[in-house]
Amino acid sequence: MNTSQAANKPKELKKEDLPLRVDSTTPVERMKSRRTLGGFVVALGLIPLLYGAYLIIFGPEYITVNRFSGPNFWEIIRLNPGAVASIGFCMVAGGRLIRQSGLQILVSYIDDHFILCNEFGRPSEEEQLIVQAIEDSHFVIGHQKVEMTENKNSQKP
Repeated sequence: MNTSQAANKPKELKKEDLPLRVDSTTPVERMKSRRTLGGFVVALGLIPLLYGAYLIIFGPEYITVNRFSGPNFWEIIRLNPGAVASIGFCMVAGGRLIRQSGLQILVSYIDDHFILCNEFGRPSEEEQLIVQAIEDSHFVIGHQKVEMTENKNSQKP
């Protein structure tokens, strides 16, 4: 085994090693930046969502539009409140996805750098690694049992 393969090999952990504090700022900072960006997109998306919903419920009874110059920007928005609310909804949904992808960064980091082994030194199939806590410059890895589900269609006769 060469040195590059040894460097990429995940660290083997046993249940006795957990919870494990990992002092790696890179994935924590990336996760926090994703969560901040996602929160900003959600807040920005709430503006057109709430304004569009307000116009749908309490909108004007009529809108006067100039025949020659056509509607201006605000008149277009008042004429299409559903589209405005839909754009806001899409922004809120996208922001929530961005926020959730921040936690996925930590999960990927754990999968790439650590592996939970049983008492025989083989990868555990009954338990998995999870993120228990996230603090300023570190996070804590724990473990939980994997719930096995049976497929009802694959019953043996």
